[in-house]
Amino acid sequence: SESGDSATRPMLVERCLFAANRAGNRFINTSSGRGGALEFTSSTVTLTDSIFVGNEAIASVVESARGGAIYATGTVDRPSSVMVRNCTFYDNGAITSSVDGALGGAIFARNSAAVIVENSIFRSNNPGDIFGVRGGGSVNISSSITSGNPRFLENPDGKNNGWTDAPTTG
Repeated sequence: SESGDSATRPMLVERCLFAANRAGNRFINTSSGRGGALEFTSSTVTLTDSIFVGNEAIASVVESARGGAIYATGTVDRPSSVMVRNCTFYDNGAITSSVDGALGGAIFARNSAAVIVENSIFRSNNPGDIFGVRGGGSVNISSSITSGNPRFLENPDGKNNGWTDAPTTG
């Protein structure tokens, strides 16, 4: 944009490997794990032909863990838009011992963050916590999502085969 605000410029992430990244720290009481590999705020992002493996969002006992691989949020005035196309998410996790729980083993989106998932694979992603407050083995969305031909395999959360909030499919 003319103002130089990089948050309004679209970003393309293509043919990348995100492996063994970690956000947060379970030993610091104020640590909130968000997006083990990537965190977006009021952003427009396209992720294509990329692999996310072994990434973790880790939180302390007083905070929550969100989005083992990706965390996206926005505002009404500056929403986020995240397109995920032909990507693989494997063995990512949101991990906490907080009673607030862990959500979105692979992707967590909220507050005016729209997520579109096309032709992607989600396998063995896990929101893990000791209190059993968890949701979205793969994806936890509290704003909006559109999906086209995603595959969900072995994402433990006990509901919706990996989705916490059932998606709008297109």
